[in-house]
Amino acid sequence: RRRLFPQKVPVLLRHWPWALKVRCLGRFAVEQEGRPVAFKGPARGKPLMLLKTLIAFGGREVPLARVVDALWPDAHGDAAERSLKFTLHSLRQMLGIADLLTLREGMLSLDERLCWTDVRAFKRLVEEALDPCRQGHRPDGFTERAEQAMALYQGDFLAQEGNRPWLLPMRERLSSRFVRLVGALGSHYEAAGEWDRAVDCYCTALETHPLQEAFYGHIMLCYLKLGRRADALVVYHRCEALFHAVLGVDPSPETQSLLTEMGVKK
Repeated sequence: RRRLFPQKVPVLLRHWPWALKVRCLGRFAVEQEGRPVAFKGPARGKPLMLLKTLIAFGGREVPLARVVDALWPDAHGDAAERSLKFTLHSLRQMLGIADLLTLREGMLSLDERLCWTDVRAFKRLVEEALDPCRQGHRPDGFTERAEQAMALYQGDFLAQEGNRPWLLPMRERLSSRFVRLVGALGSHYEAAGEWDRAVDCYCTALETHPLQEAFYGHIMLCYLKLGRRADALVVYHRCEALFHAVLGVDPSPETQSLLTEMGVKK
């Protein structure tokens, strides 16, 4: 209300009074002042697509030409510029937040002081959890940050939009970061002998990444450490059935070798 802003954008503060919150991981949802917003009618489609595109391109200083190429690939010259200006005006009207979208010198930005996105929060949490690990040590609060990041990742970036070319680079980057994060957190739990927590970590990851074979192997190993041989075998057969159905292949030799450790013949 007083238009006061923090010096550092508090993406990790759960109760910060954001003017706008946008979720794109697994589902698309918009909240204004803490309340879900439902946008109805075909006229809302293009403005919301502009918002999604802006987030897909990083949200800051996105060249207008890049947005036009993504949303109006067949338009040219003045027609493309008019379409963009009209859509941008419509989006500003829909959201009703002054200065949320800024256009300067051909660059479009989403004001991070006013708008929270799960994408930015996820990236920040992963960065704070994993960057120190590259130096060979776990930072204080590693598990807390990693678990918070996992909780934010509810599925692929803008999953409902299919495989639109303009969103795939962001989707792949976020997915790759999620896989690395799960590997680091799961390994941390395994090294500490916290086998149940490691299993929970890998099982949660499989909900969004069911074809990450390494996670099945880690779950099997954890179950063996817990003396739950039957559960380990169930996990293998689930992996095998899924890989046959989706990819038409067997699990890798490395995963199959775990059966030998259990004394099971393939």
